[in-house]
Amino acid sequence: MLLKNKSALLFRGSVTAVAVACLLLLFACGDETSKVVTQSGQNYIEVVEEESDLPECAKDNEGEQVLVKGENIARTCVDGEWTAAFVPSSDTIYLKNKDMSCYTKELADKQGVKIICNGDSVGVLFNGEEGVQGDKGDKGVDGVGCSLERLDSVTVSLFCGGDSIMIDLKHSSDTAKIVPTAEIDPEKIPTALDSLDVFVQVGSAFSYAEARIYGLGDGYSLRRSGGFYTNDASVSKEYYKFHGFELPSQYAVLEVMGNYTNVFVKAQRYPPSISLRAIVDLTGRTSVNVNLLTEMEYDRVEYLVMHEGMTASQAKRQARSEVFEEFYIDAKNFGASEALDMWGDSDADLALLAVTVIVDLLSSGLMSRISELDRFSSNFASAIKTTGKWKGNSAEQIKAELADQLLELGMPEIRKNVEWVHHGKVGNFEKYIENFIEYVYGMEPCGDGSESEQRVVNNEKSAYHGKVFHCHVGYLSEESKNTFTNPEIDYGWMVDLRNRRAYRTVKIGAQTWMAENLNYEYKIRDYIVYGNGCGADSCEIYGRYYTYAAAMDSAAVFSKNGAGCGMQVDCAPIYPVPGVCPEGWHLPDTTEFRSLISAFGDSLTAAKALKSLQLWADNKDGGSGNGKDNVGFDALPSGFAVFQKENLEIDSISNKDTSASFMSSVALKNDVNRNVYLLRLSTRENFAHVISGGGRPFGQSVRCIKD
Repeated sequence: MLLKNKSALLFRGSVTAVAVACLLLLFACGDETSKVVTQSGQNYIEVVEEESDLPECAKDNEGEQVLVKGENIARTCVDGEWTAAFVPSSDTIYLKNKDMSCYTKELADKQGVKIICNGDSVGVLFNGEEGVQGDKGDKGVDGVGCSLERLDSVTVSLFCGGDSIMIDLKHSSDTAKIVPTAEIDPEKIPTALDSLDVFVQVGSAFSYAEARIYGLGDGYSLRRSGGFYTNDASVSKEYYKFHGFELPSQYAVLEVMGNYTNVFVKAQRYPPSISLRAIVDLTGRTSVNVNLLTEMEYDRVEYLVMHEGMTASQAKRQARSEVFEEFYIDAKNFGASEALDMWGDSDADLALLAVTVIVDLLSSGLMSRISELDRFSSNFASAIKTTGKWKGNSAEQIKAELADQLLELGMPEIRKNVEWVHHGKVGNFEKYIENFIEYVYGMEPCGDGSESEQRVVNNEKSAYHGKVFHCHVGYLSEESKNTFTNPEIDYGWMVDLRNRRAYRTVKIGAQTWMAENLNYEYKIRDYIVYGNGCGADSCEIYGRYYTYAAAMDSAAVFSKNGAGCGMQVDCAPIYPVPGVCPEGWHLPDTTEFRSLISAFGDSLTAAKALKSLQLWADNKDGGSGNGKDNVGFDALPSGFAVFQKENLEIDSISNKDTSASFMSSVALKNDVNRNVYLLRLSTRENFAHVISGGGRPFGQSVRCIKD
């Protein structure tokens, strides 16, 4: 499928050109053939209450069409009888909105059909061809069908294959129109609902005292009509139900007030309050969401209607896009704000979640500019009211601080907070937050084809102004200053999103290893640095040194698999043990270390292959202690650390330049010395072996292996 200039569709299948005027009907891309019906000269379709009200079908009205209410297909006068104008194929798509009408018209050259909605040409569907497929000369398969997704009362998206176009179904064309009835006003459709479910989504909302719904007279003035309805009951902390109400139009204002739990603050003695508003389109809806987006766009929608002459549907679409643009999100194909679900899986839902997370950060107390969420959301709505832009020094400063704080928090920590609030997993909302950070910093986003490219923070308001990052696997990251890797090796990359540290990776046999030592500061309760540290020059090149307790994540900061595996106790780890490693990686056990060695045949060959090309001291016979680094493992002679018992800070580094010791997840049980198994390389022995020589209080290097 290929979209041409937003108005032409090229489709390969077995489509037969059709010219039919059908109320509420849009052809999909199928392979059915249909009789061509000539459109009469009428420029509207009469609507009758029931079949008995059909006028007489005679020669003088041959070809005219009439719609019986409740039917989706207009009837055509043919040979004295009112017959269905078209029997749809299984691929036919219907528009359910009563103020919309679509039909197809055959092109003059007979090469396809034009799609016309309420008089506007929105696309062209070209006839398919009978192609060949493969060596056997099989007939080409039919193309992918088309479908419609309603965005608001007068806007839909037409999807064909992987392509889509937005269709504005307003009565604005000078060409022949098909009007459902002369009286229907698309911006004032009386609406009656038996019930309406209202969901409040802002962090984790709860204890709302009341929700109200006000009817609006039409979509031209947004003038409130009459009083308001209140919710019958709070079904749950975030769910409110209305029963039985009638409104003069499809538009209404929803208002809710109450307290909420911030994504970044898990326990609040006095939860802050918030008021949220939404201008909603109730067409075809039995439920709506009230969220930060509906609040932040509210004033802008009112302004566009009252001062720019837009209809409510047009204003809502523009305001929604403008709010998302302030967070560098393209929302042109997103649905109405009240239809987005903060915990849903669609791109639009994930974008709403990302914006909620970003805005929640403002009121978490983690930033220097502390602002209540209620105050910020209303201030934002007021700021974009007339221009649709959130501008000024204050806005730019807030954005810069937000980007800095998001960068420092780390995506895993943000995800952990969000999933704590939601009590479950969520989709990839991080991509929108990452995009926000990069645009605020004034740099080209890290996308496809940007691997290893350099990025500089150009925003002078950022605390990181001038800092250099690199793009790795789509994220801004920092590389180590280890320049001793093998230049002949084509390394892979992974990023530890906890501190945006990028590590080279290598595949050896069936295993994938980090090609650099881990450099992540293991903390308990975000401020106790427990059993890990660096020598004077070790962090950037040699990585950090970890005690067994820190390497195993004995405090269960990241998982429970190594919980309680401390210095003076035996424990029963659950293998594999993620330990202090990044998500998707784990601390190797002895079997994995031995498999690494066996990949080279013997321990002597393994030692040569695993050692780095530089930095190793000469061995005892005066020969070079450096390795060949055949596969890019790049084992540097980091030695091991001795920690002080009192404060678990590094007292000294031993055997530097002559040995490398890598921590395993396996410790000896009932061992008086509390030894753990290590992968050891040294110049003295010059072979690689797994030993039980490292006491638990000593600090060893950590190399993580991919799950």
